[in-house]
Amino acid sequence: MNETLRLYRDLVLEKNRYLNLTAIKNEAEFDERNIADSLIIRDFHTFQPGEKVIDLGTGAGLPGIPIAICEPDISVTLVDARKKKIVFLKELIQKLHLENADAVSARVEDLAKDQAYRAKYDAVVTRAVAPLNVLLEYGIPFLKRDGLLFAYKGPKGDEELKDAQRALKELHTIHTKTHCYSIGDAALSIMVFEKRRETPEKYPRAPGVPSKRPL
Repeated sequence: MNETLRLYRDLVLEKNRYLNLTAIKNEAEFDERNIADSLIIRDFHTFQPGEKVIDLGTGAGLPGIPIAICEPDISVTLVDARKKKIVFLKELIQKLHLENADAVSARVEDLAKDQAYRAKYDAVVTRAVAPLNVLLEYGIPFLKRDGLLFAYKGPKGDEELKDAQRALKELHTIHTKTHCYSIGDAALSIMVFEKRRETPEKYPRAPGVPSKRPL
């Protein structure tokens, strides 16, 4: 693991004593369950220079910051509704000298209506945020046509996919693949979705509605 990833880990664990960033407290577990997990995407997907990636519900900067560290030729936008976490992430980006990352405090339902962000990204990455039928409504509007959404999921991903069929249809999106892997004894996956057509203007709905009344 490179020095920037180590520094990232150390800064998060130090701040975690005062701000709830991660349930993981020790270095080895953080390396495996946060950093290595975030970077699994690189085992099966190649980012192209100049691509724009957005990480929704980033929390401690996962998976976005490890990706930004290891992919210096792409740009990564980190989004979280919790302002304290974004303040920390902005400080973190400076300390890590990450010129290809920025952090935004906003509700994704609002940000996706902003023309500076809507349909501007090649990829969405998101980890432990919401069930797929909610997550797709959050994420797909940020993508350019043919852009990809990568949803980091646990063992219930297949069940969530069954419940997301209406969302896929409404959002003109298809499920293209599921990359299965394990970390320790945890069965995990990254589910990949492709945006095929422009997202209807009504999506995402107002803040709180997607989670209360999923598609």
